[in-house]
Amino acid sequence: MAKSRVAALALALLLPAAARPAPDVVLHVDPSLHECEVHFSPQLTQSAFGRFVREFGSVSAFKQGAPPDVLGRWGVAIGVEQIFFRVDETSPAWNDTFTHPAADHWLGADKAFPKLRLRLGVSSDQQPFLSMLDLSGVVRARFGVQGDGSAGIAIGDENGKIRATMGLASDGSASLAFGDKNGRMRAKFGLSQDASPTVEIRYSFAACSKRYTACPIMKPRVPRNAV
Repeated sequence: MAKSRVAALALALLLPAAARPAPDVVLHVDPSLHECEVHFSPQLTQSAFGRFVREFGSVSAFKQGAPPDVLGRWGVAIGVEQIFFRVDETSPAWNDTFTHPAADHWLGADKAFPKLRLRLGVSSDQQPFLSMLDLSGVVRARFGVQGDGSAGIAIGDENGKIRATMGLASDGSASLAFGDKNGRMRAKFGLSQDASPTVEIRYSFAACSKRYTACPIMKPRVPRNAV
């Protein structure tokens, strides 16, 4: 009898994880299925769903392993890769989000999926941009990236005049600017590289023109002998 128990224990340890039932865990079963499918059960909680999204998203999201090469206009690059990850199939995050064809058809802890990556070049240089036009063909918004990594958004009116811009430079400084109906920038707010805020305002009337630039706000110095 003792030898039989030892043999049964050894056999259970040699079985793959997907074939061993977990204690106190009941699978959601639908006999009409042929494979495990994502079906959210009524028992799924918000916290379990949040964990499922985080864990699945961390492995399914696109991750660029190296800086992309410039493909040129209409250049195409295709890549295939294999991803491996491990999940806790007995947790509510994975048990309450899947339905199985049988009560002993476990999801499996070790998963592997192929991933296909397709890239299409839309610009012949390293400064791509995306423009949005209205029905009359006037550019109303444009988003672009410079070769040094700077990015910006410009918004125009129905006459094609730029009325607002938002930019992030490669050195970390950011700016937000507003222009008048002639496209001249009148107000600019920003953060310099060291995170100091800046304000620049321009106005003009008749033959006069003024420009005010606020210096970065400095932190007050505290005397050494202050209590």
